[in-house]
Amino acid sequence: MKKSMFLGSVVVVALLLFSYSSATAEYYKYRDAEGHIRYTDNWADVPEDQRPATETFEGVSDSAPSQIPAIDDNSPAGNNVEENDDSEKDDQAVPVVDEETIKELNQRKKELDKEFADLMEEKYNLLKEKEKLANSLAGRDTAAVAEYDKKVEVLNRKIADYQKRRDAFQEETEAVKKAVENPGS
Repeated sequence: MKKSMFLGSVVVVALLLFSYSSATAEYYKYRDAEGHIRYTDNWADVPEDQRPATETFEGVSDSAPSQIPAIDDNSPAGNNVEENDDSEKDDQAVPVVDEETIKELNQRKKELDKEFADLMEEKYNLLKEKEKLANSLAGRDTAAVAEYDKKVEVLNRKIADYQKRRDAFQEETEAVKKAVENPGS
């Protein structure tokens, strides 16, 4: 009897140890009554009428690659960036990491972030329009529905284009990050 209790305890402890995974939190993006974008980790804080369209994000995990920090033009950290010597370059396309490159990447990131916010605003407006169509007689108006569908298609194309440019930006950022981490290779 003691052996089976001990064995059972060992199995339970082993299962607990092997089932360990890092905890991540979900957080939600929504608009408040004044139209400001808000983030919360409490689903109850999201207004009920916005819950179907609420964006859900996973918390940062340990395996996620870190981002290159933005460098303030006046900060002393910006002056510590080493420039690559032309004689050290080989035939590989290793990006030159200098202050100008960092500034350009930061500017492109700002532009991509603004574009993302604009796209999400447009998406939010289309969701409102969809609700109005569904709740009114216009929902039966095929011309209004067709116009709405065209707007959705245009938005989808814009989002796809944005995602391509964001992916290219992320690849370039990763290349710069690798060049900073391994300046000799």
